[in-house]
Amino acid sequence: MIIIGCDFHTRYQQIAMMDTETGELVERRLEHENGEARAFYASLPKPVVVGMEPPATRNGSSGCWRSSDTSCGSVTPARSERA
Repeated sequence: MIIIGCDFHTRYQQIAMMDTETGELVERRLEHENGEARAFYASLPKPVVVGMEPPATRNGSSGCWRSSDTSCGSVTPARSERA
């Protein structure tokens, strides 16, 4: 399974991605305007879990990874630090 944490910005998103099978950790900046973010999420093997701060669910940029094989949820910074 792939787990992704997203920090959304107006023009891009910064992600940290971990493959739970291999232990591989990747950090990456994905641009919105040129379609890079949408293409990135479409290319991932499923299943994928995406976590983001609550405002990302309201600004429309989160739609690029929505699919039937992607689980997503919002995480407040205070809660994620305690986990």
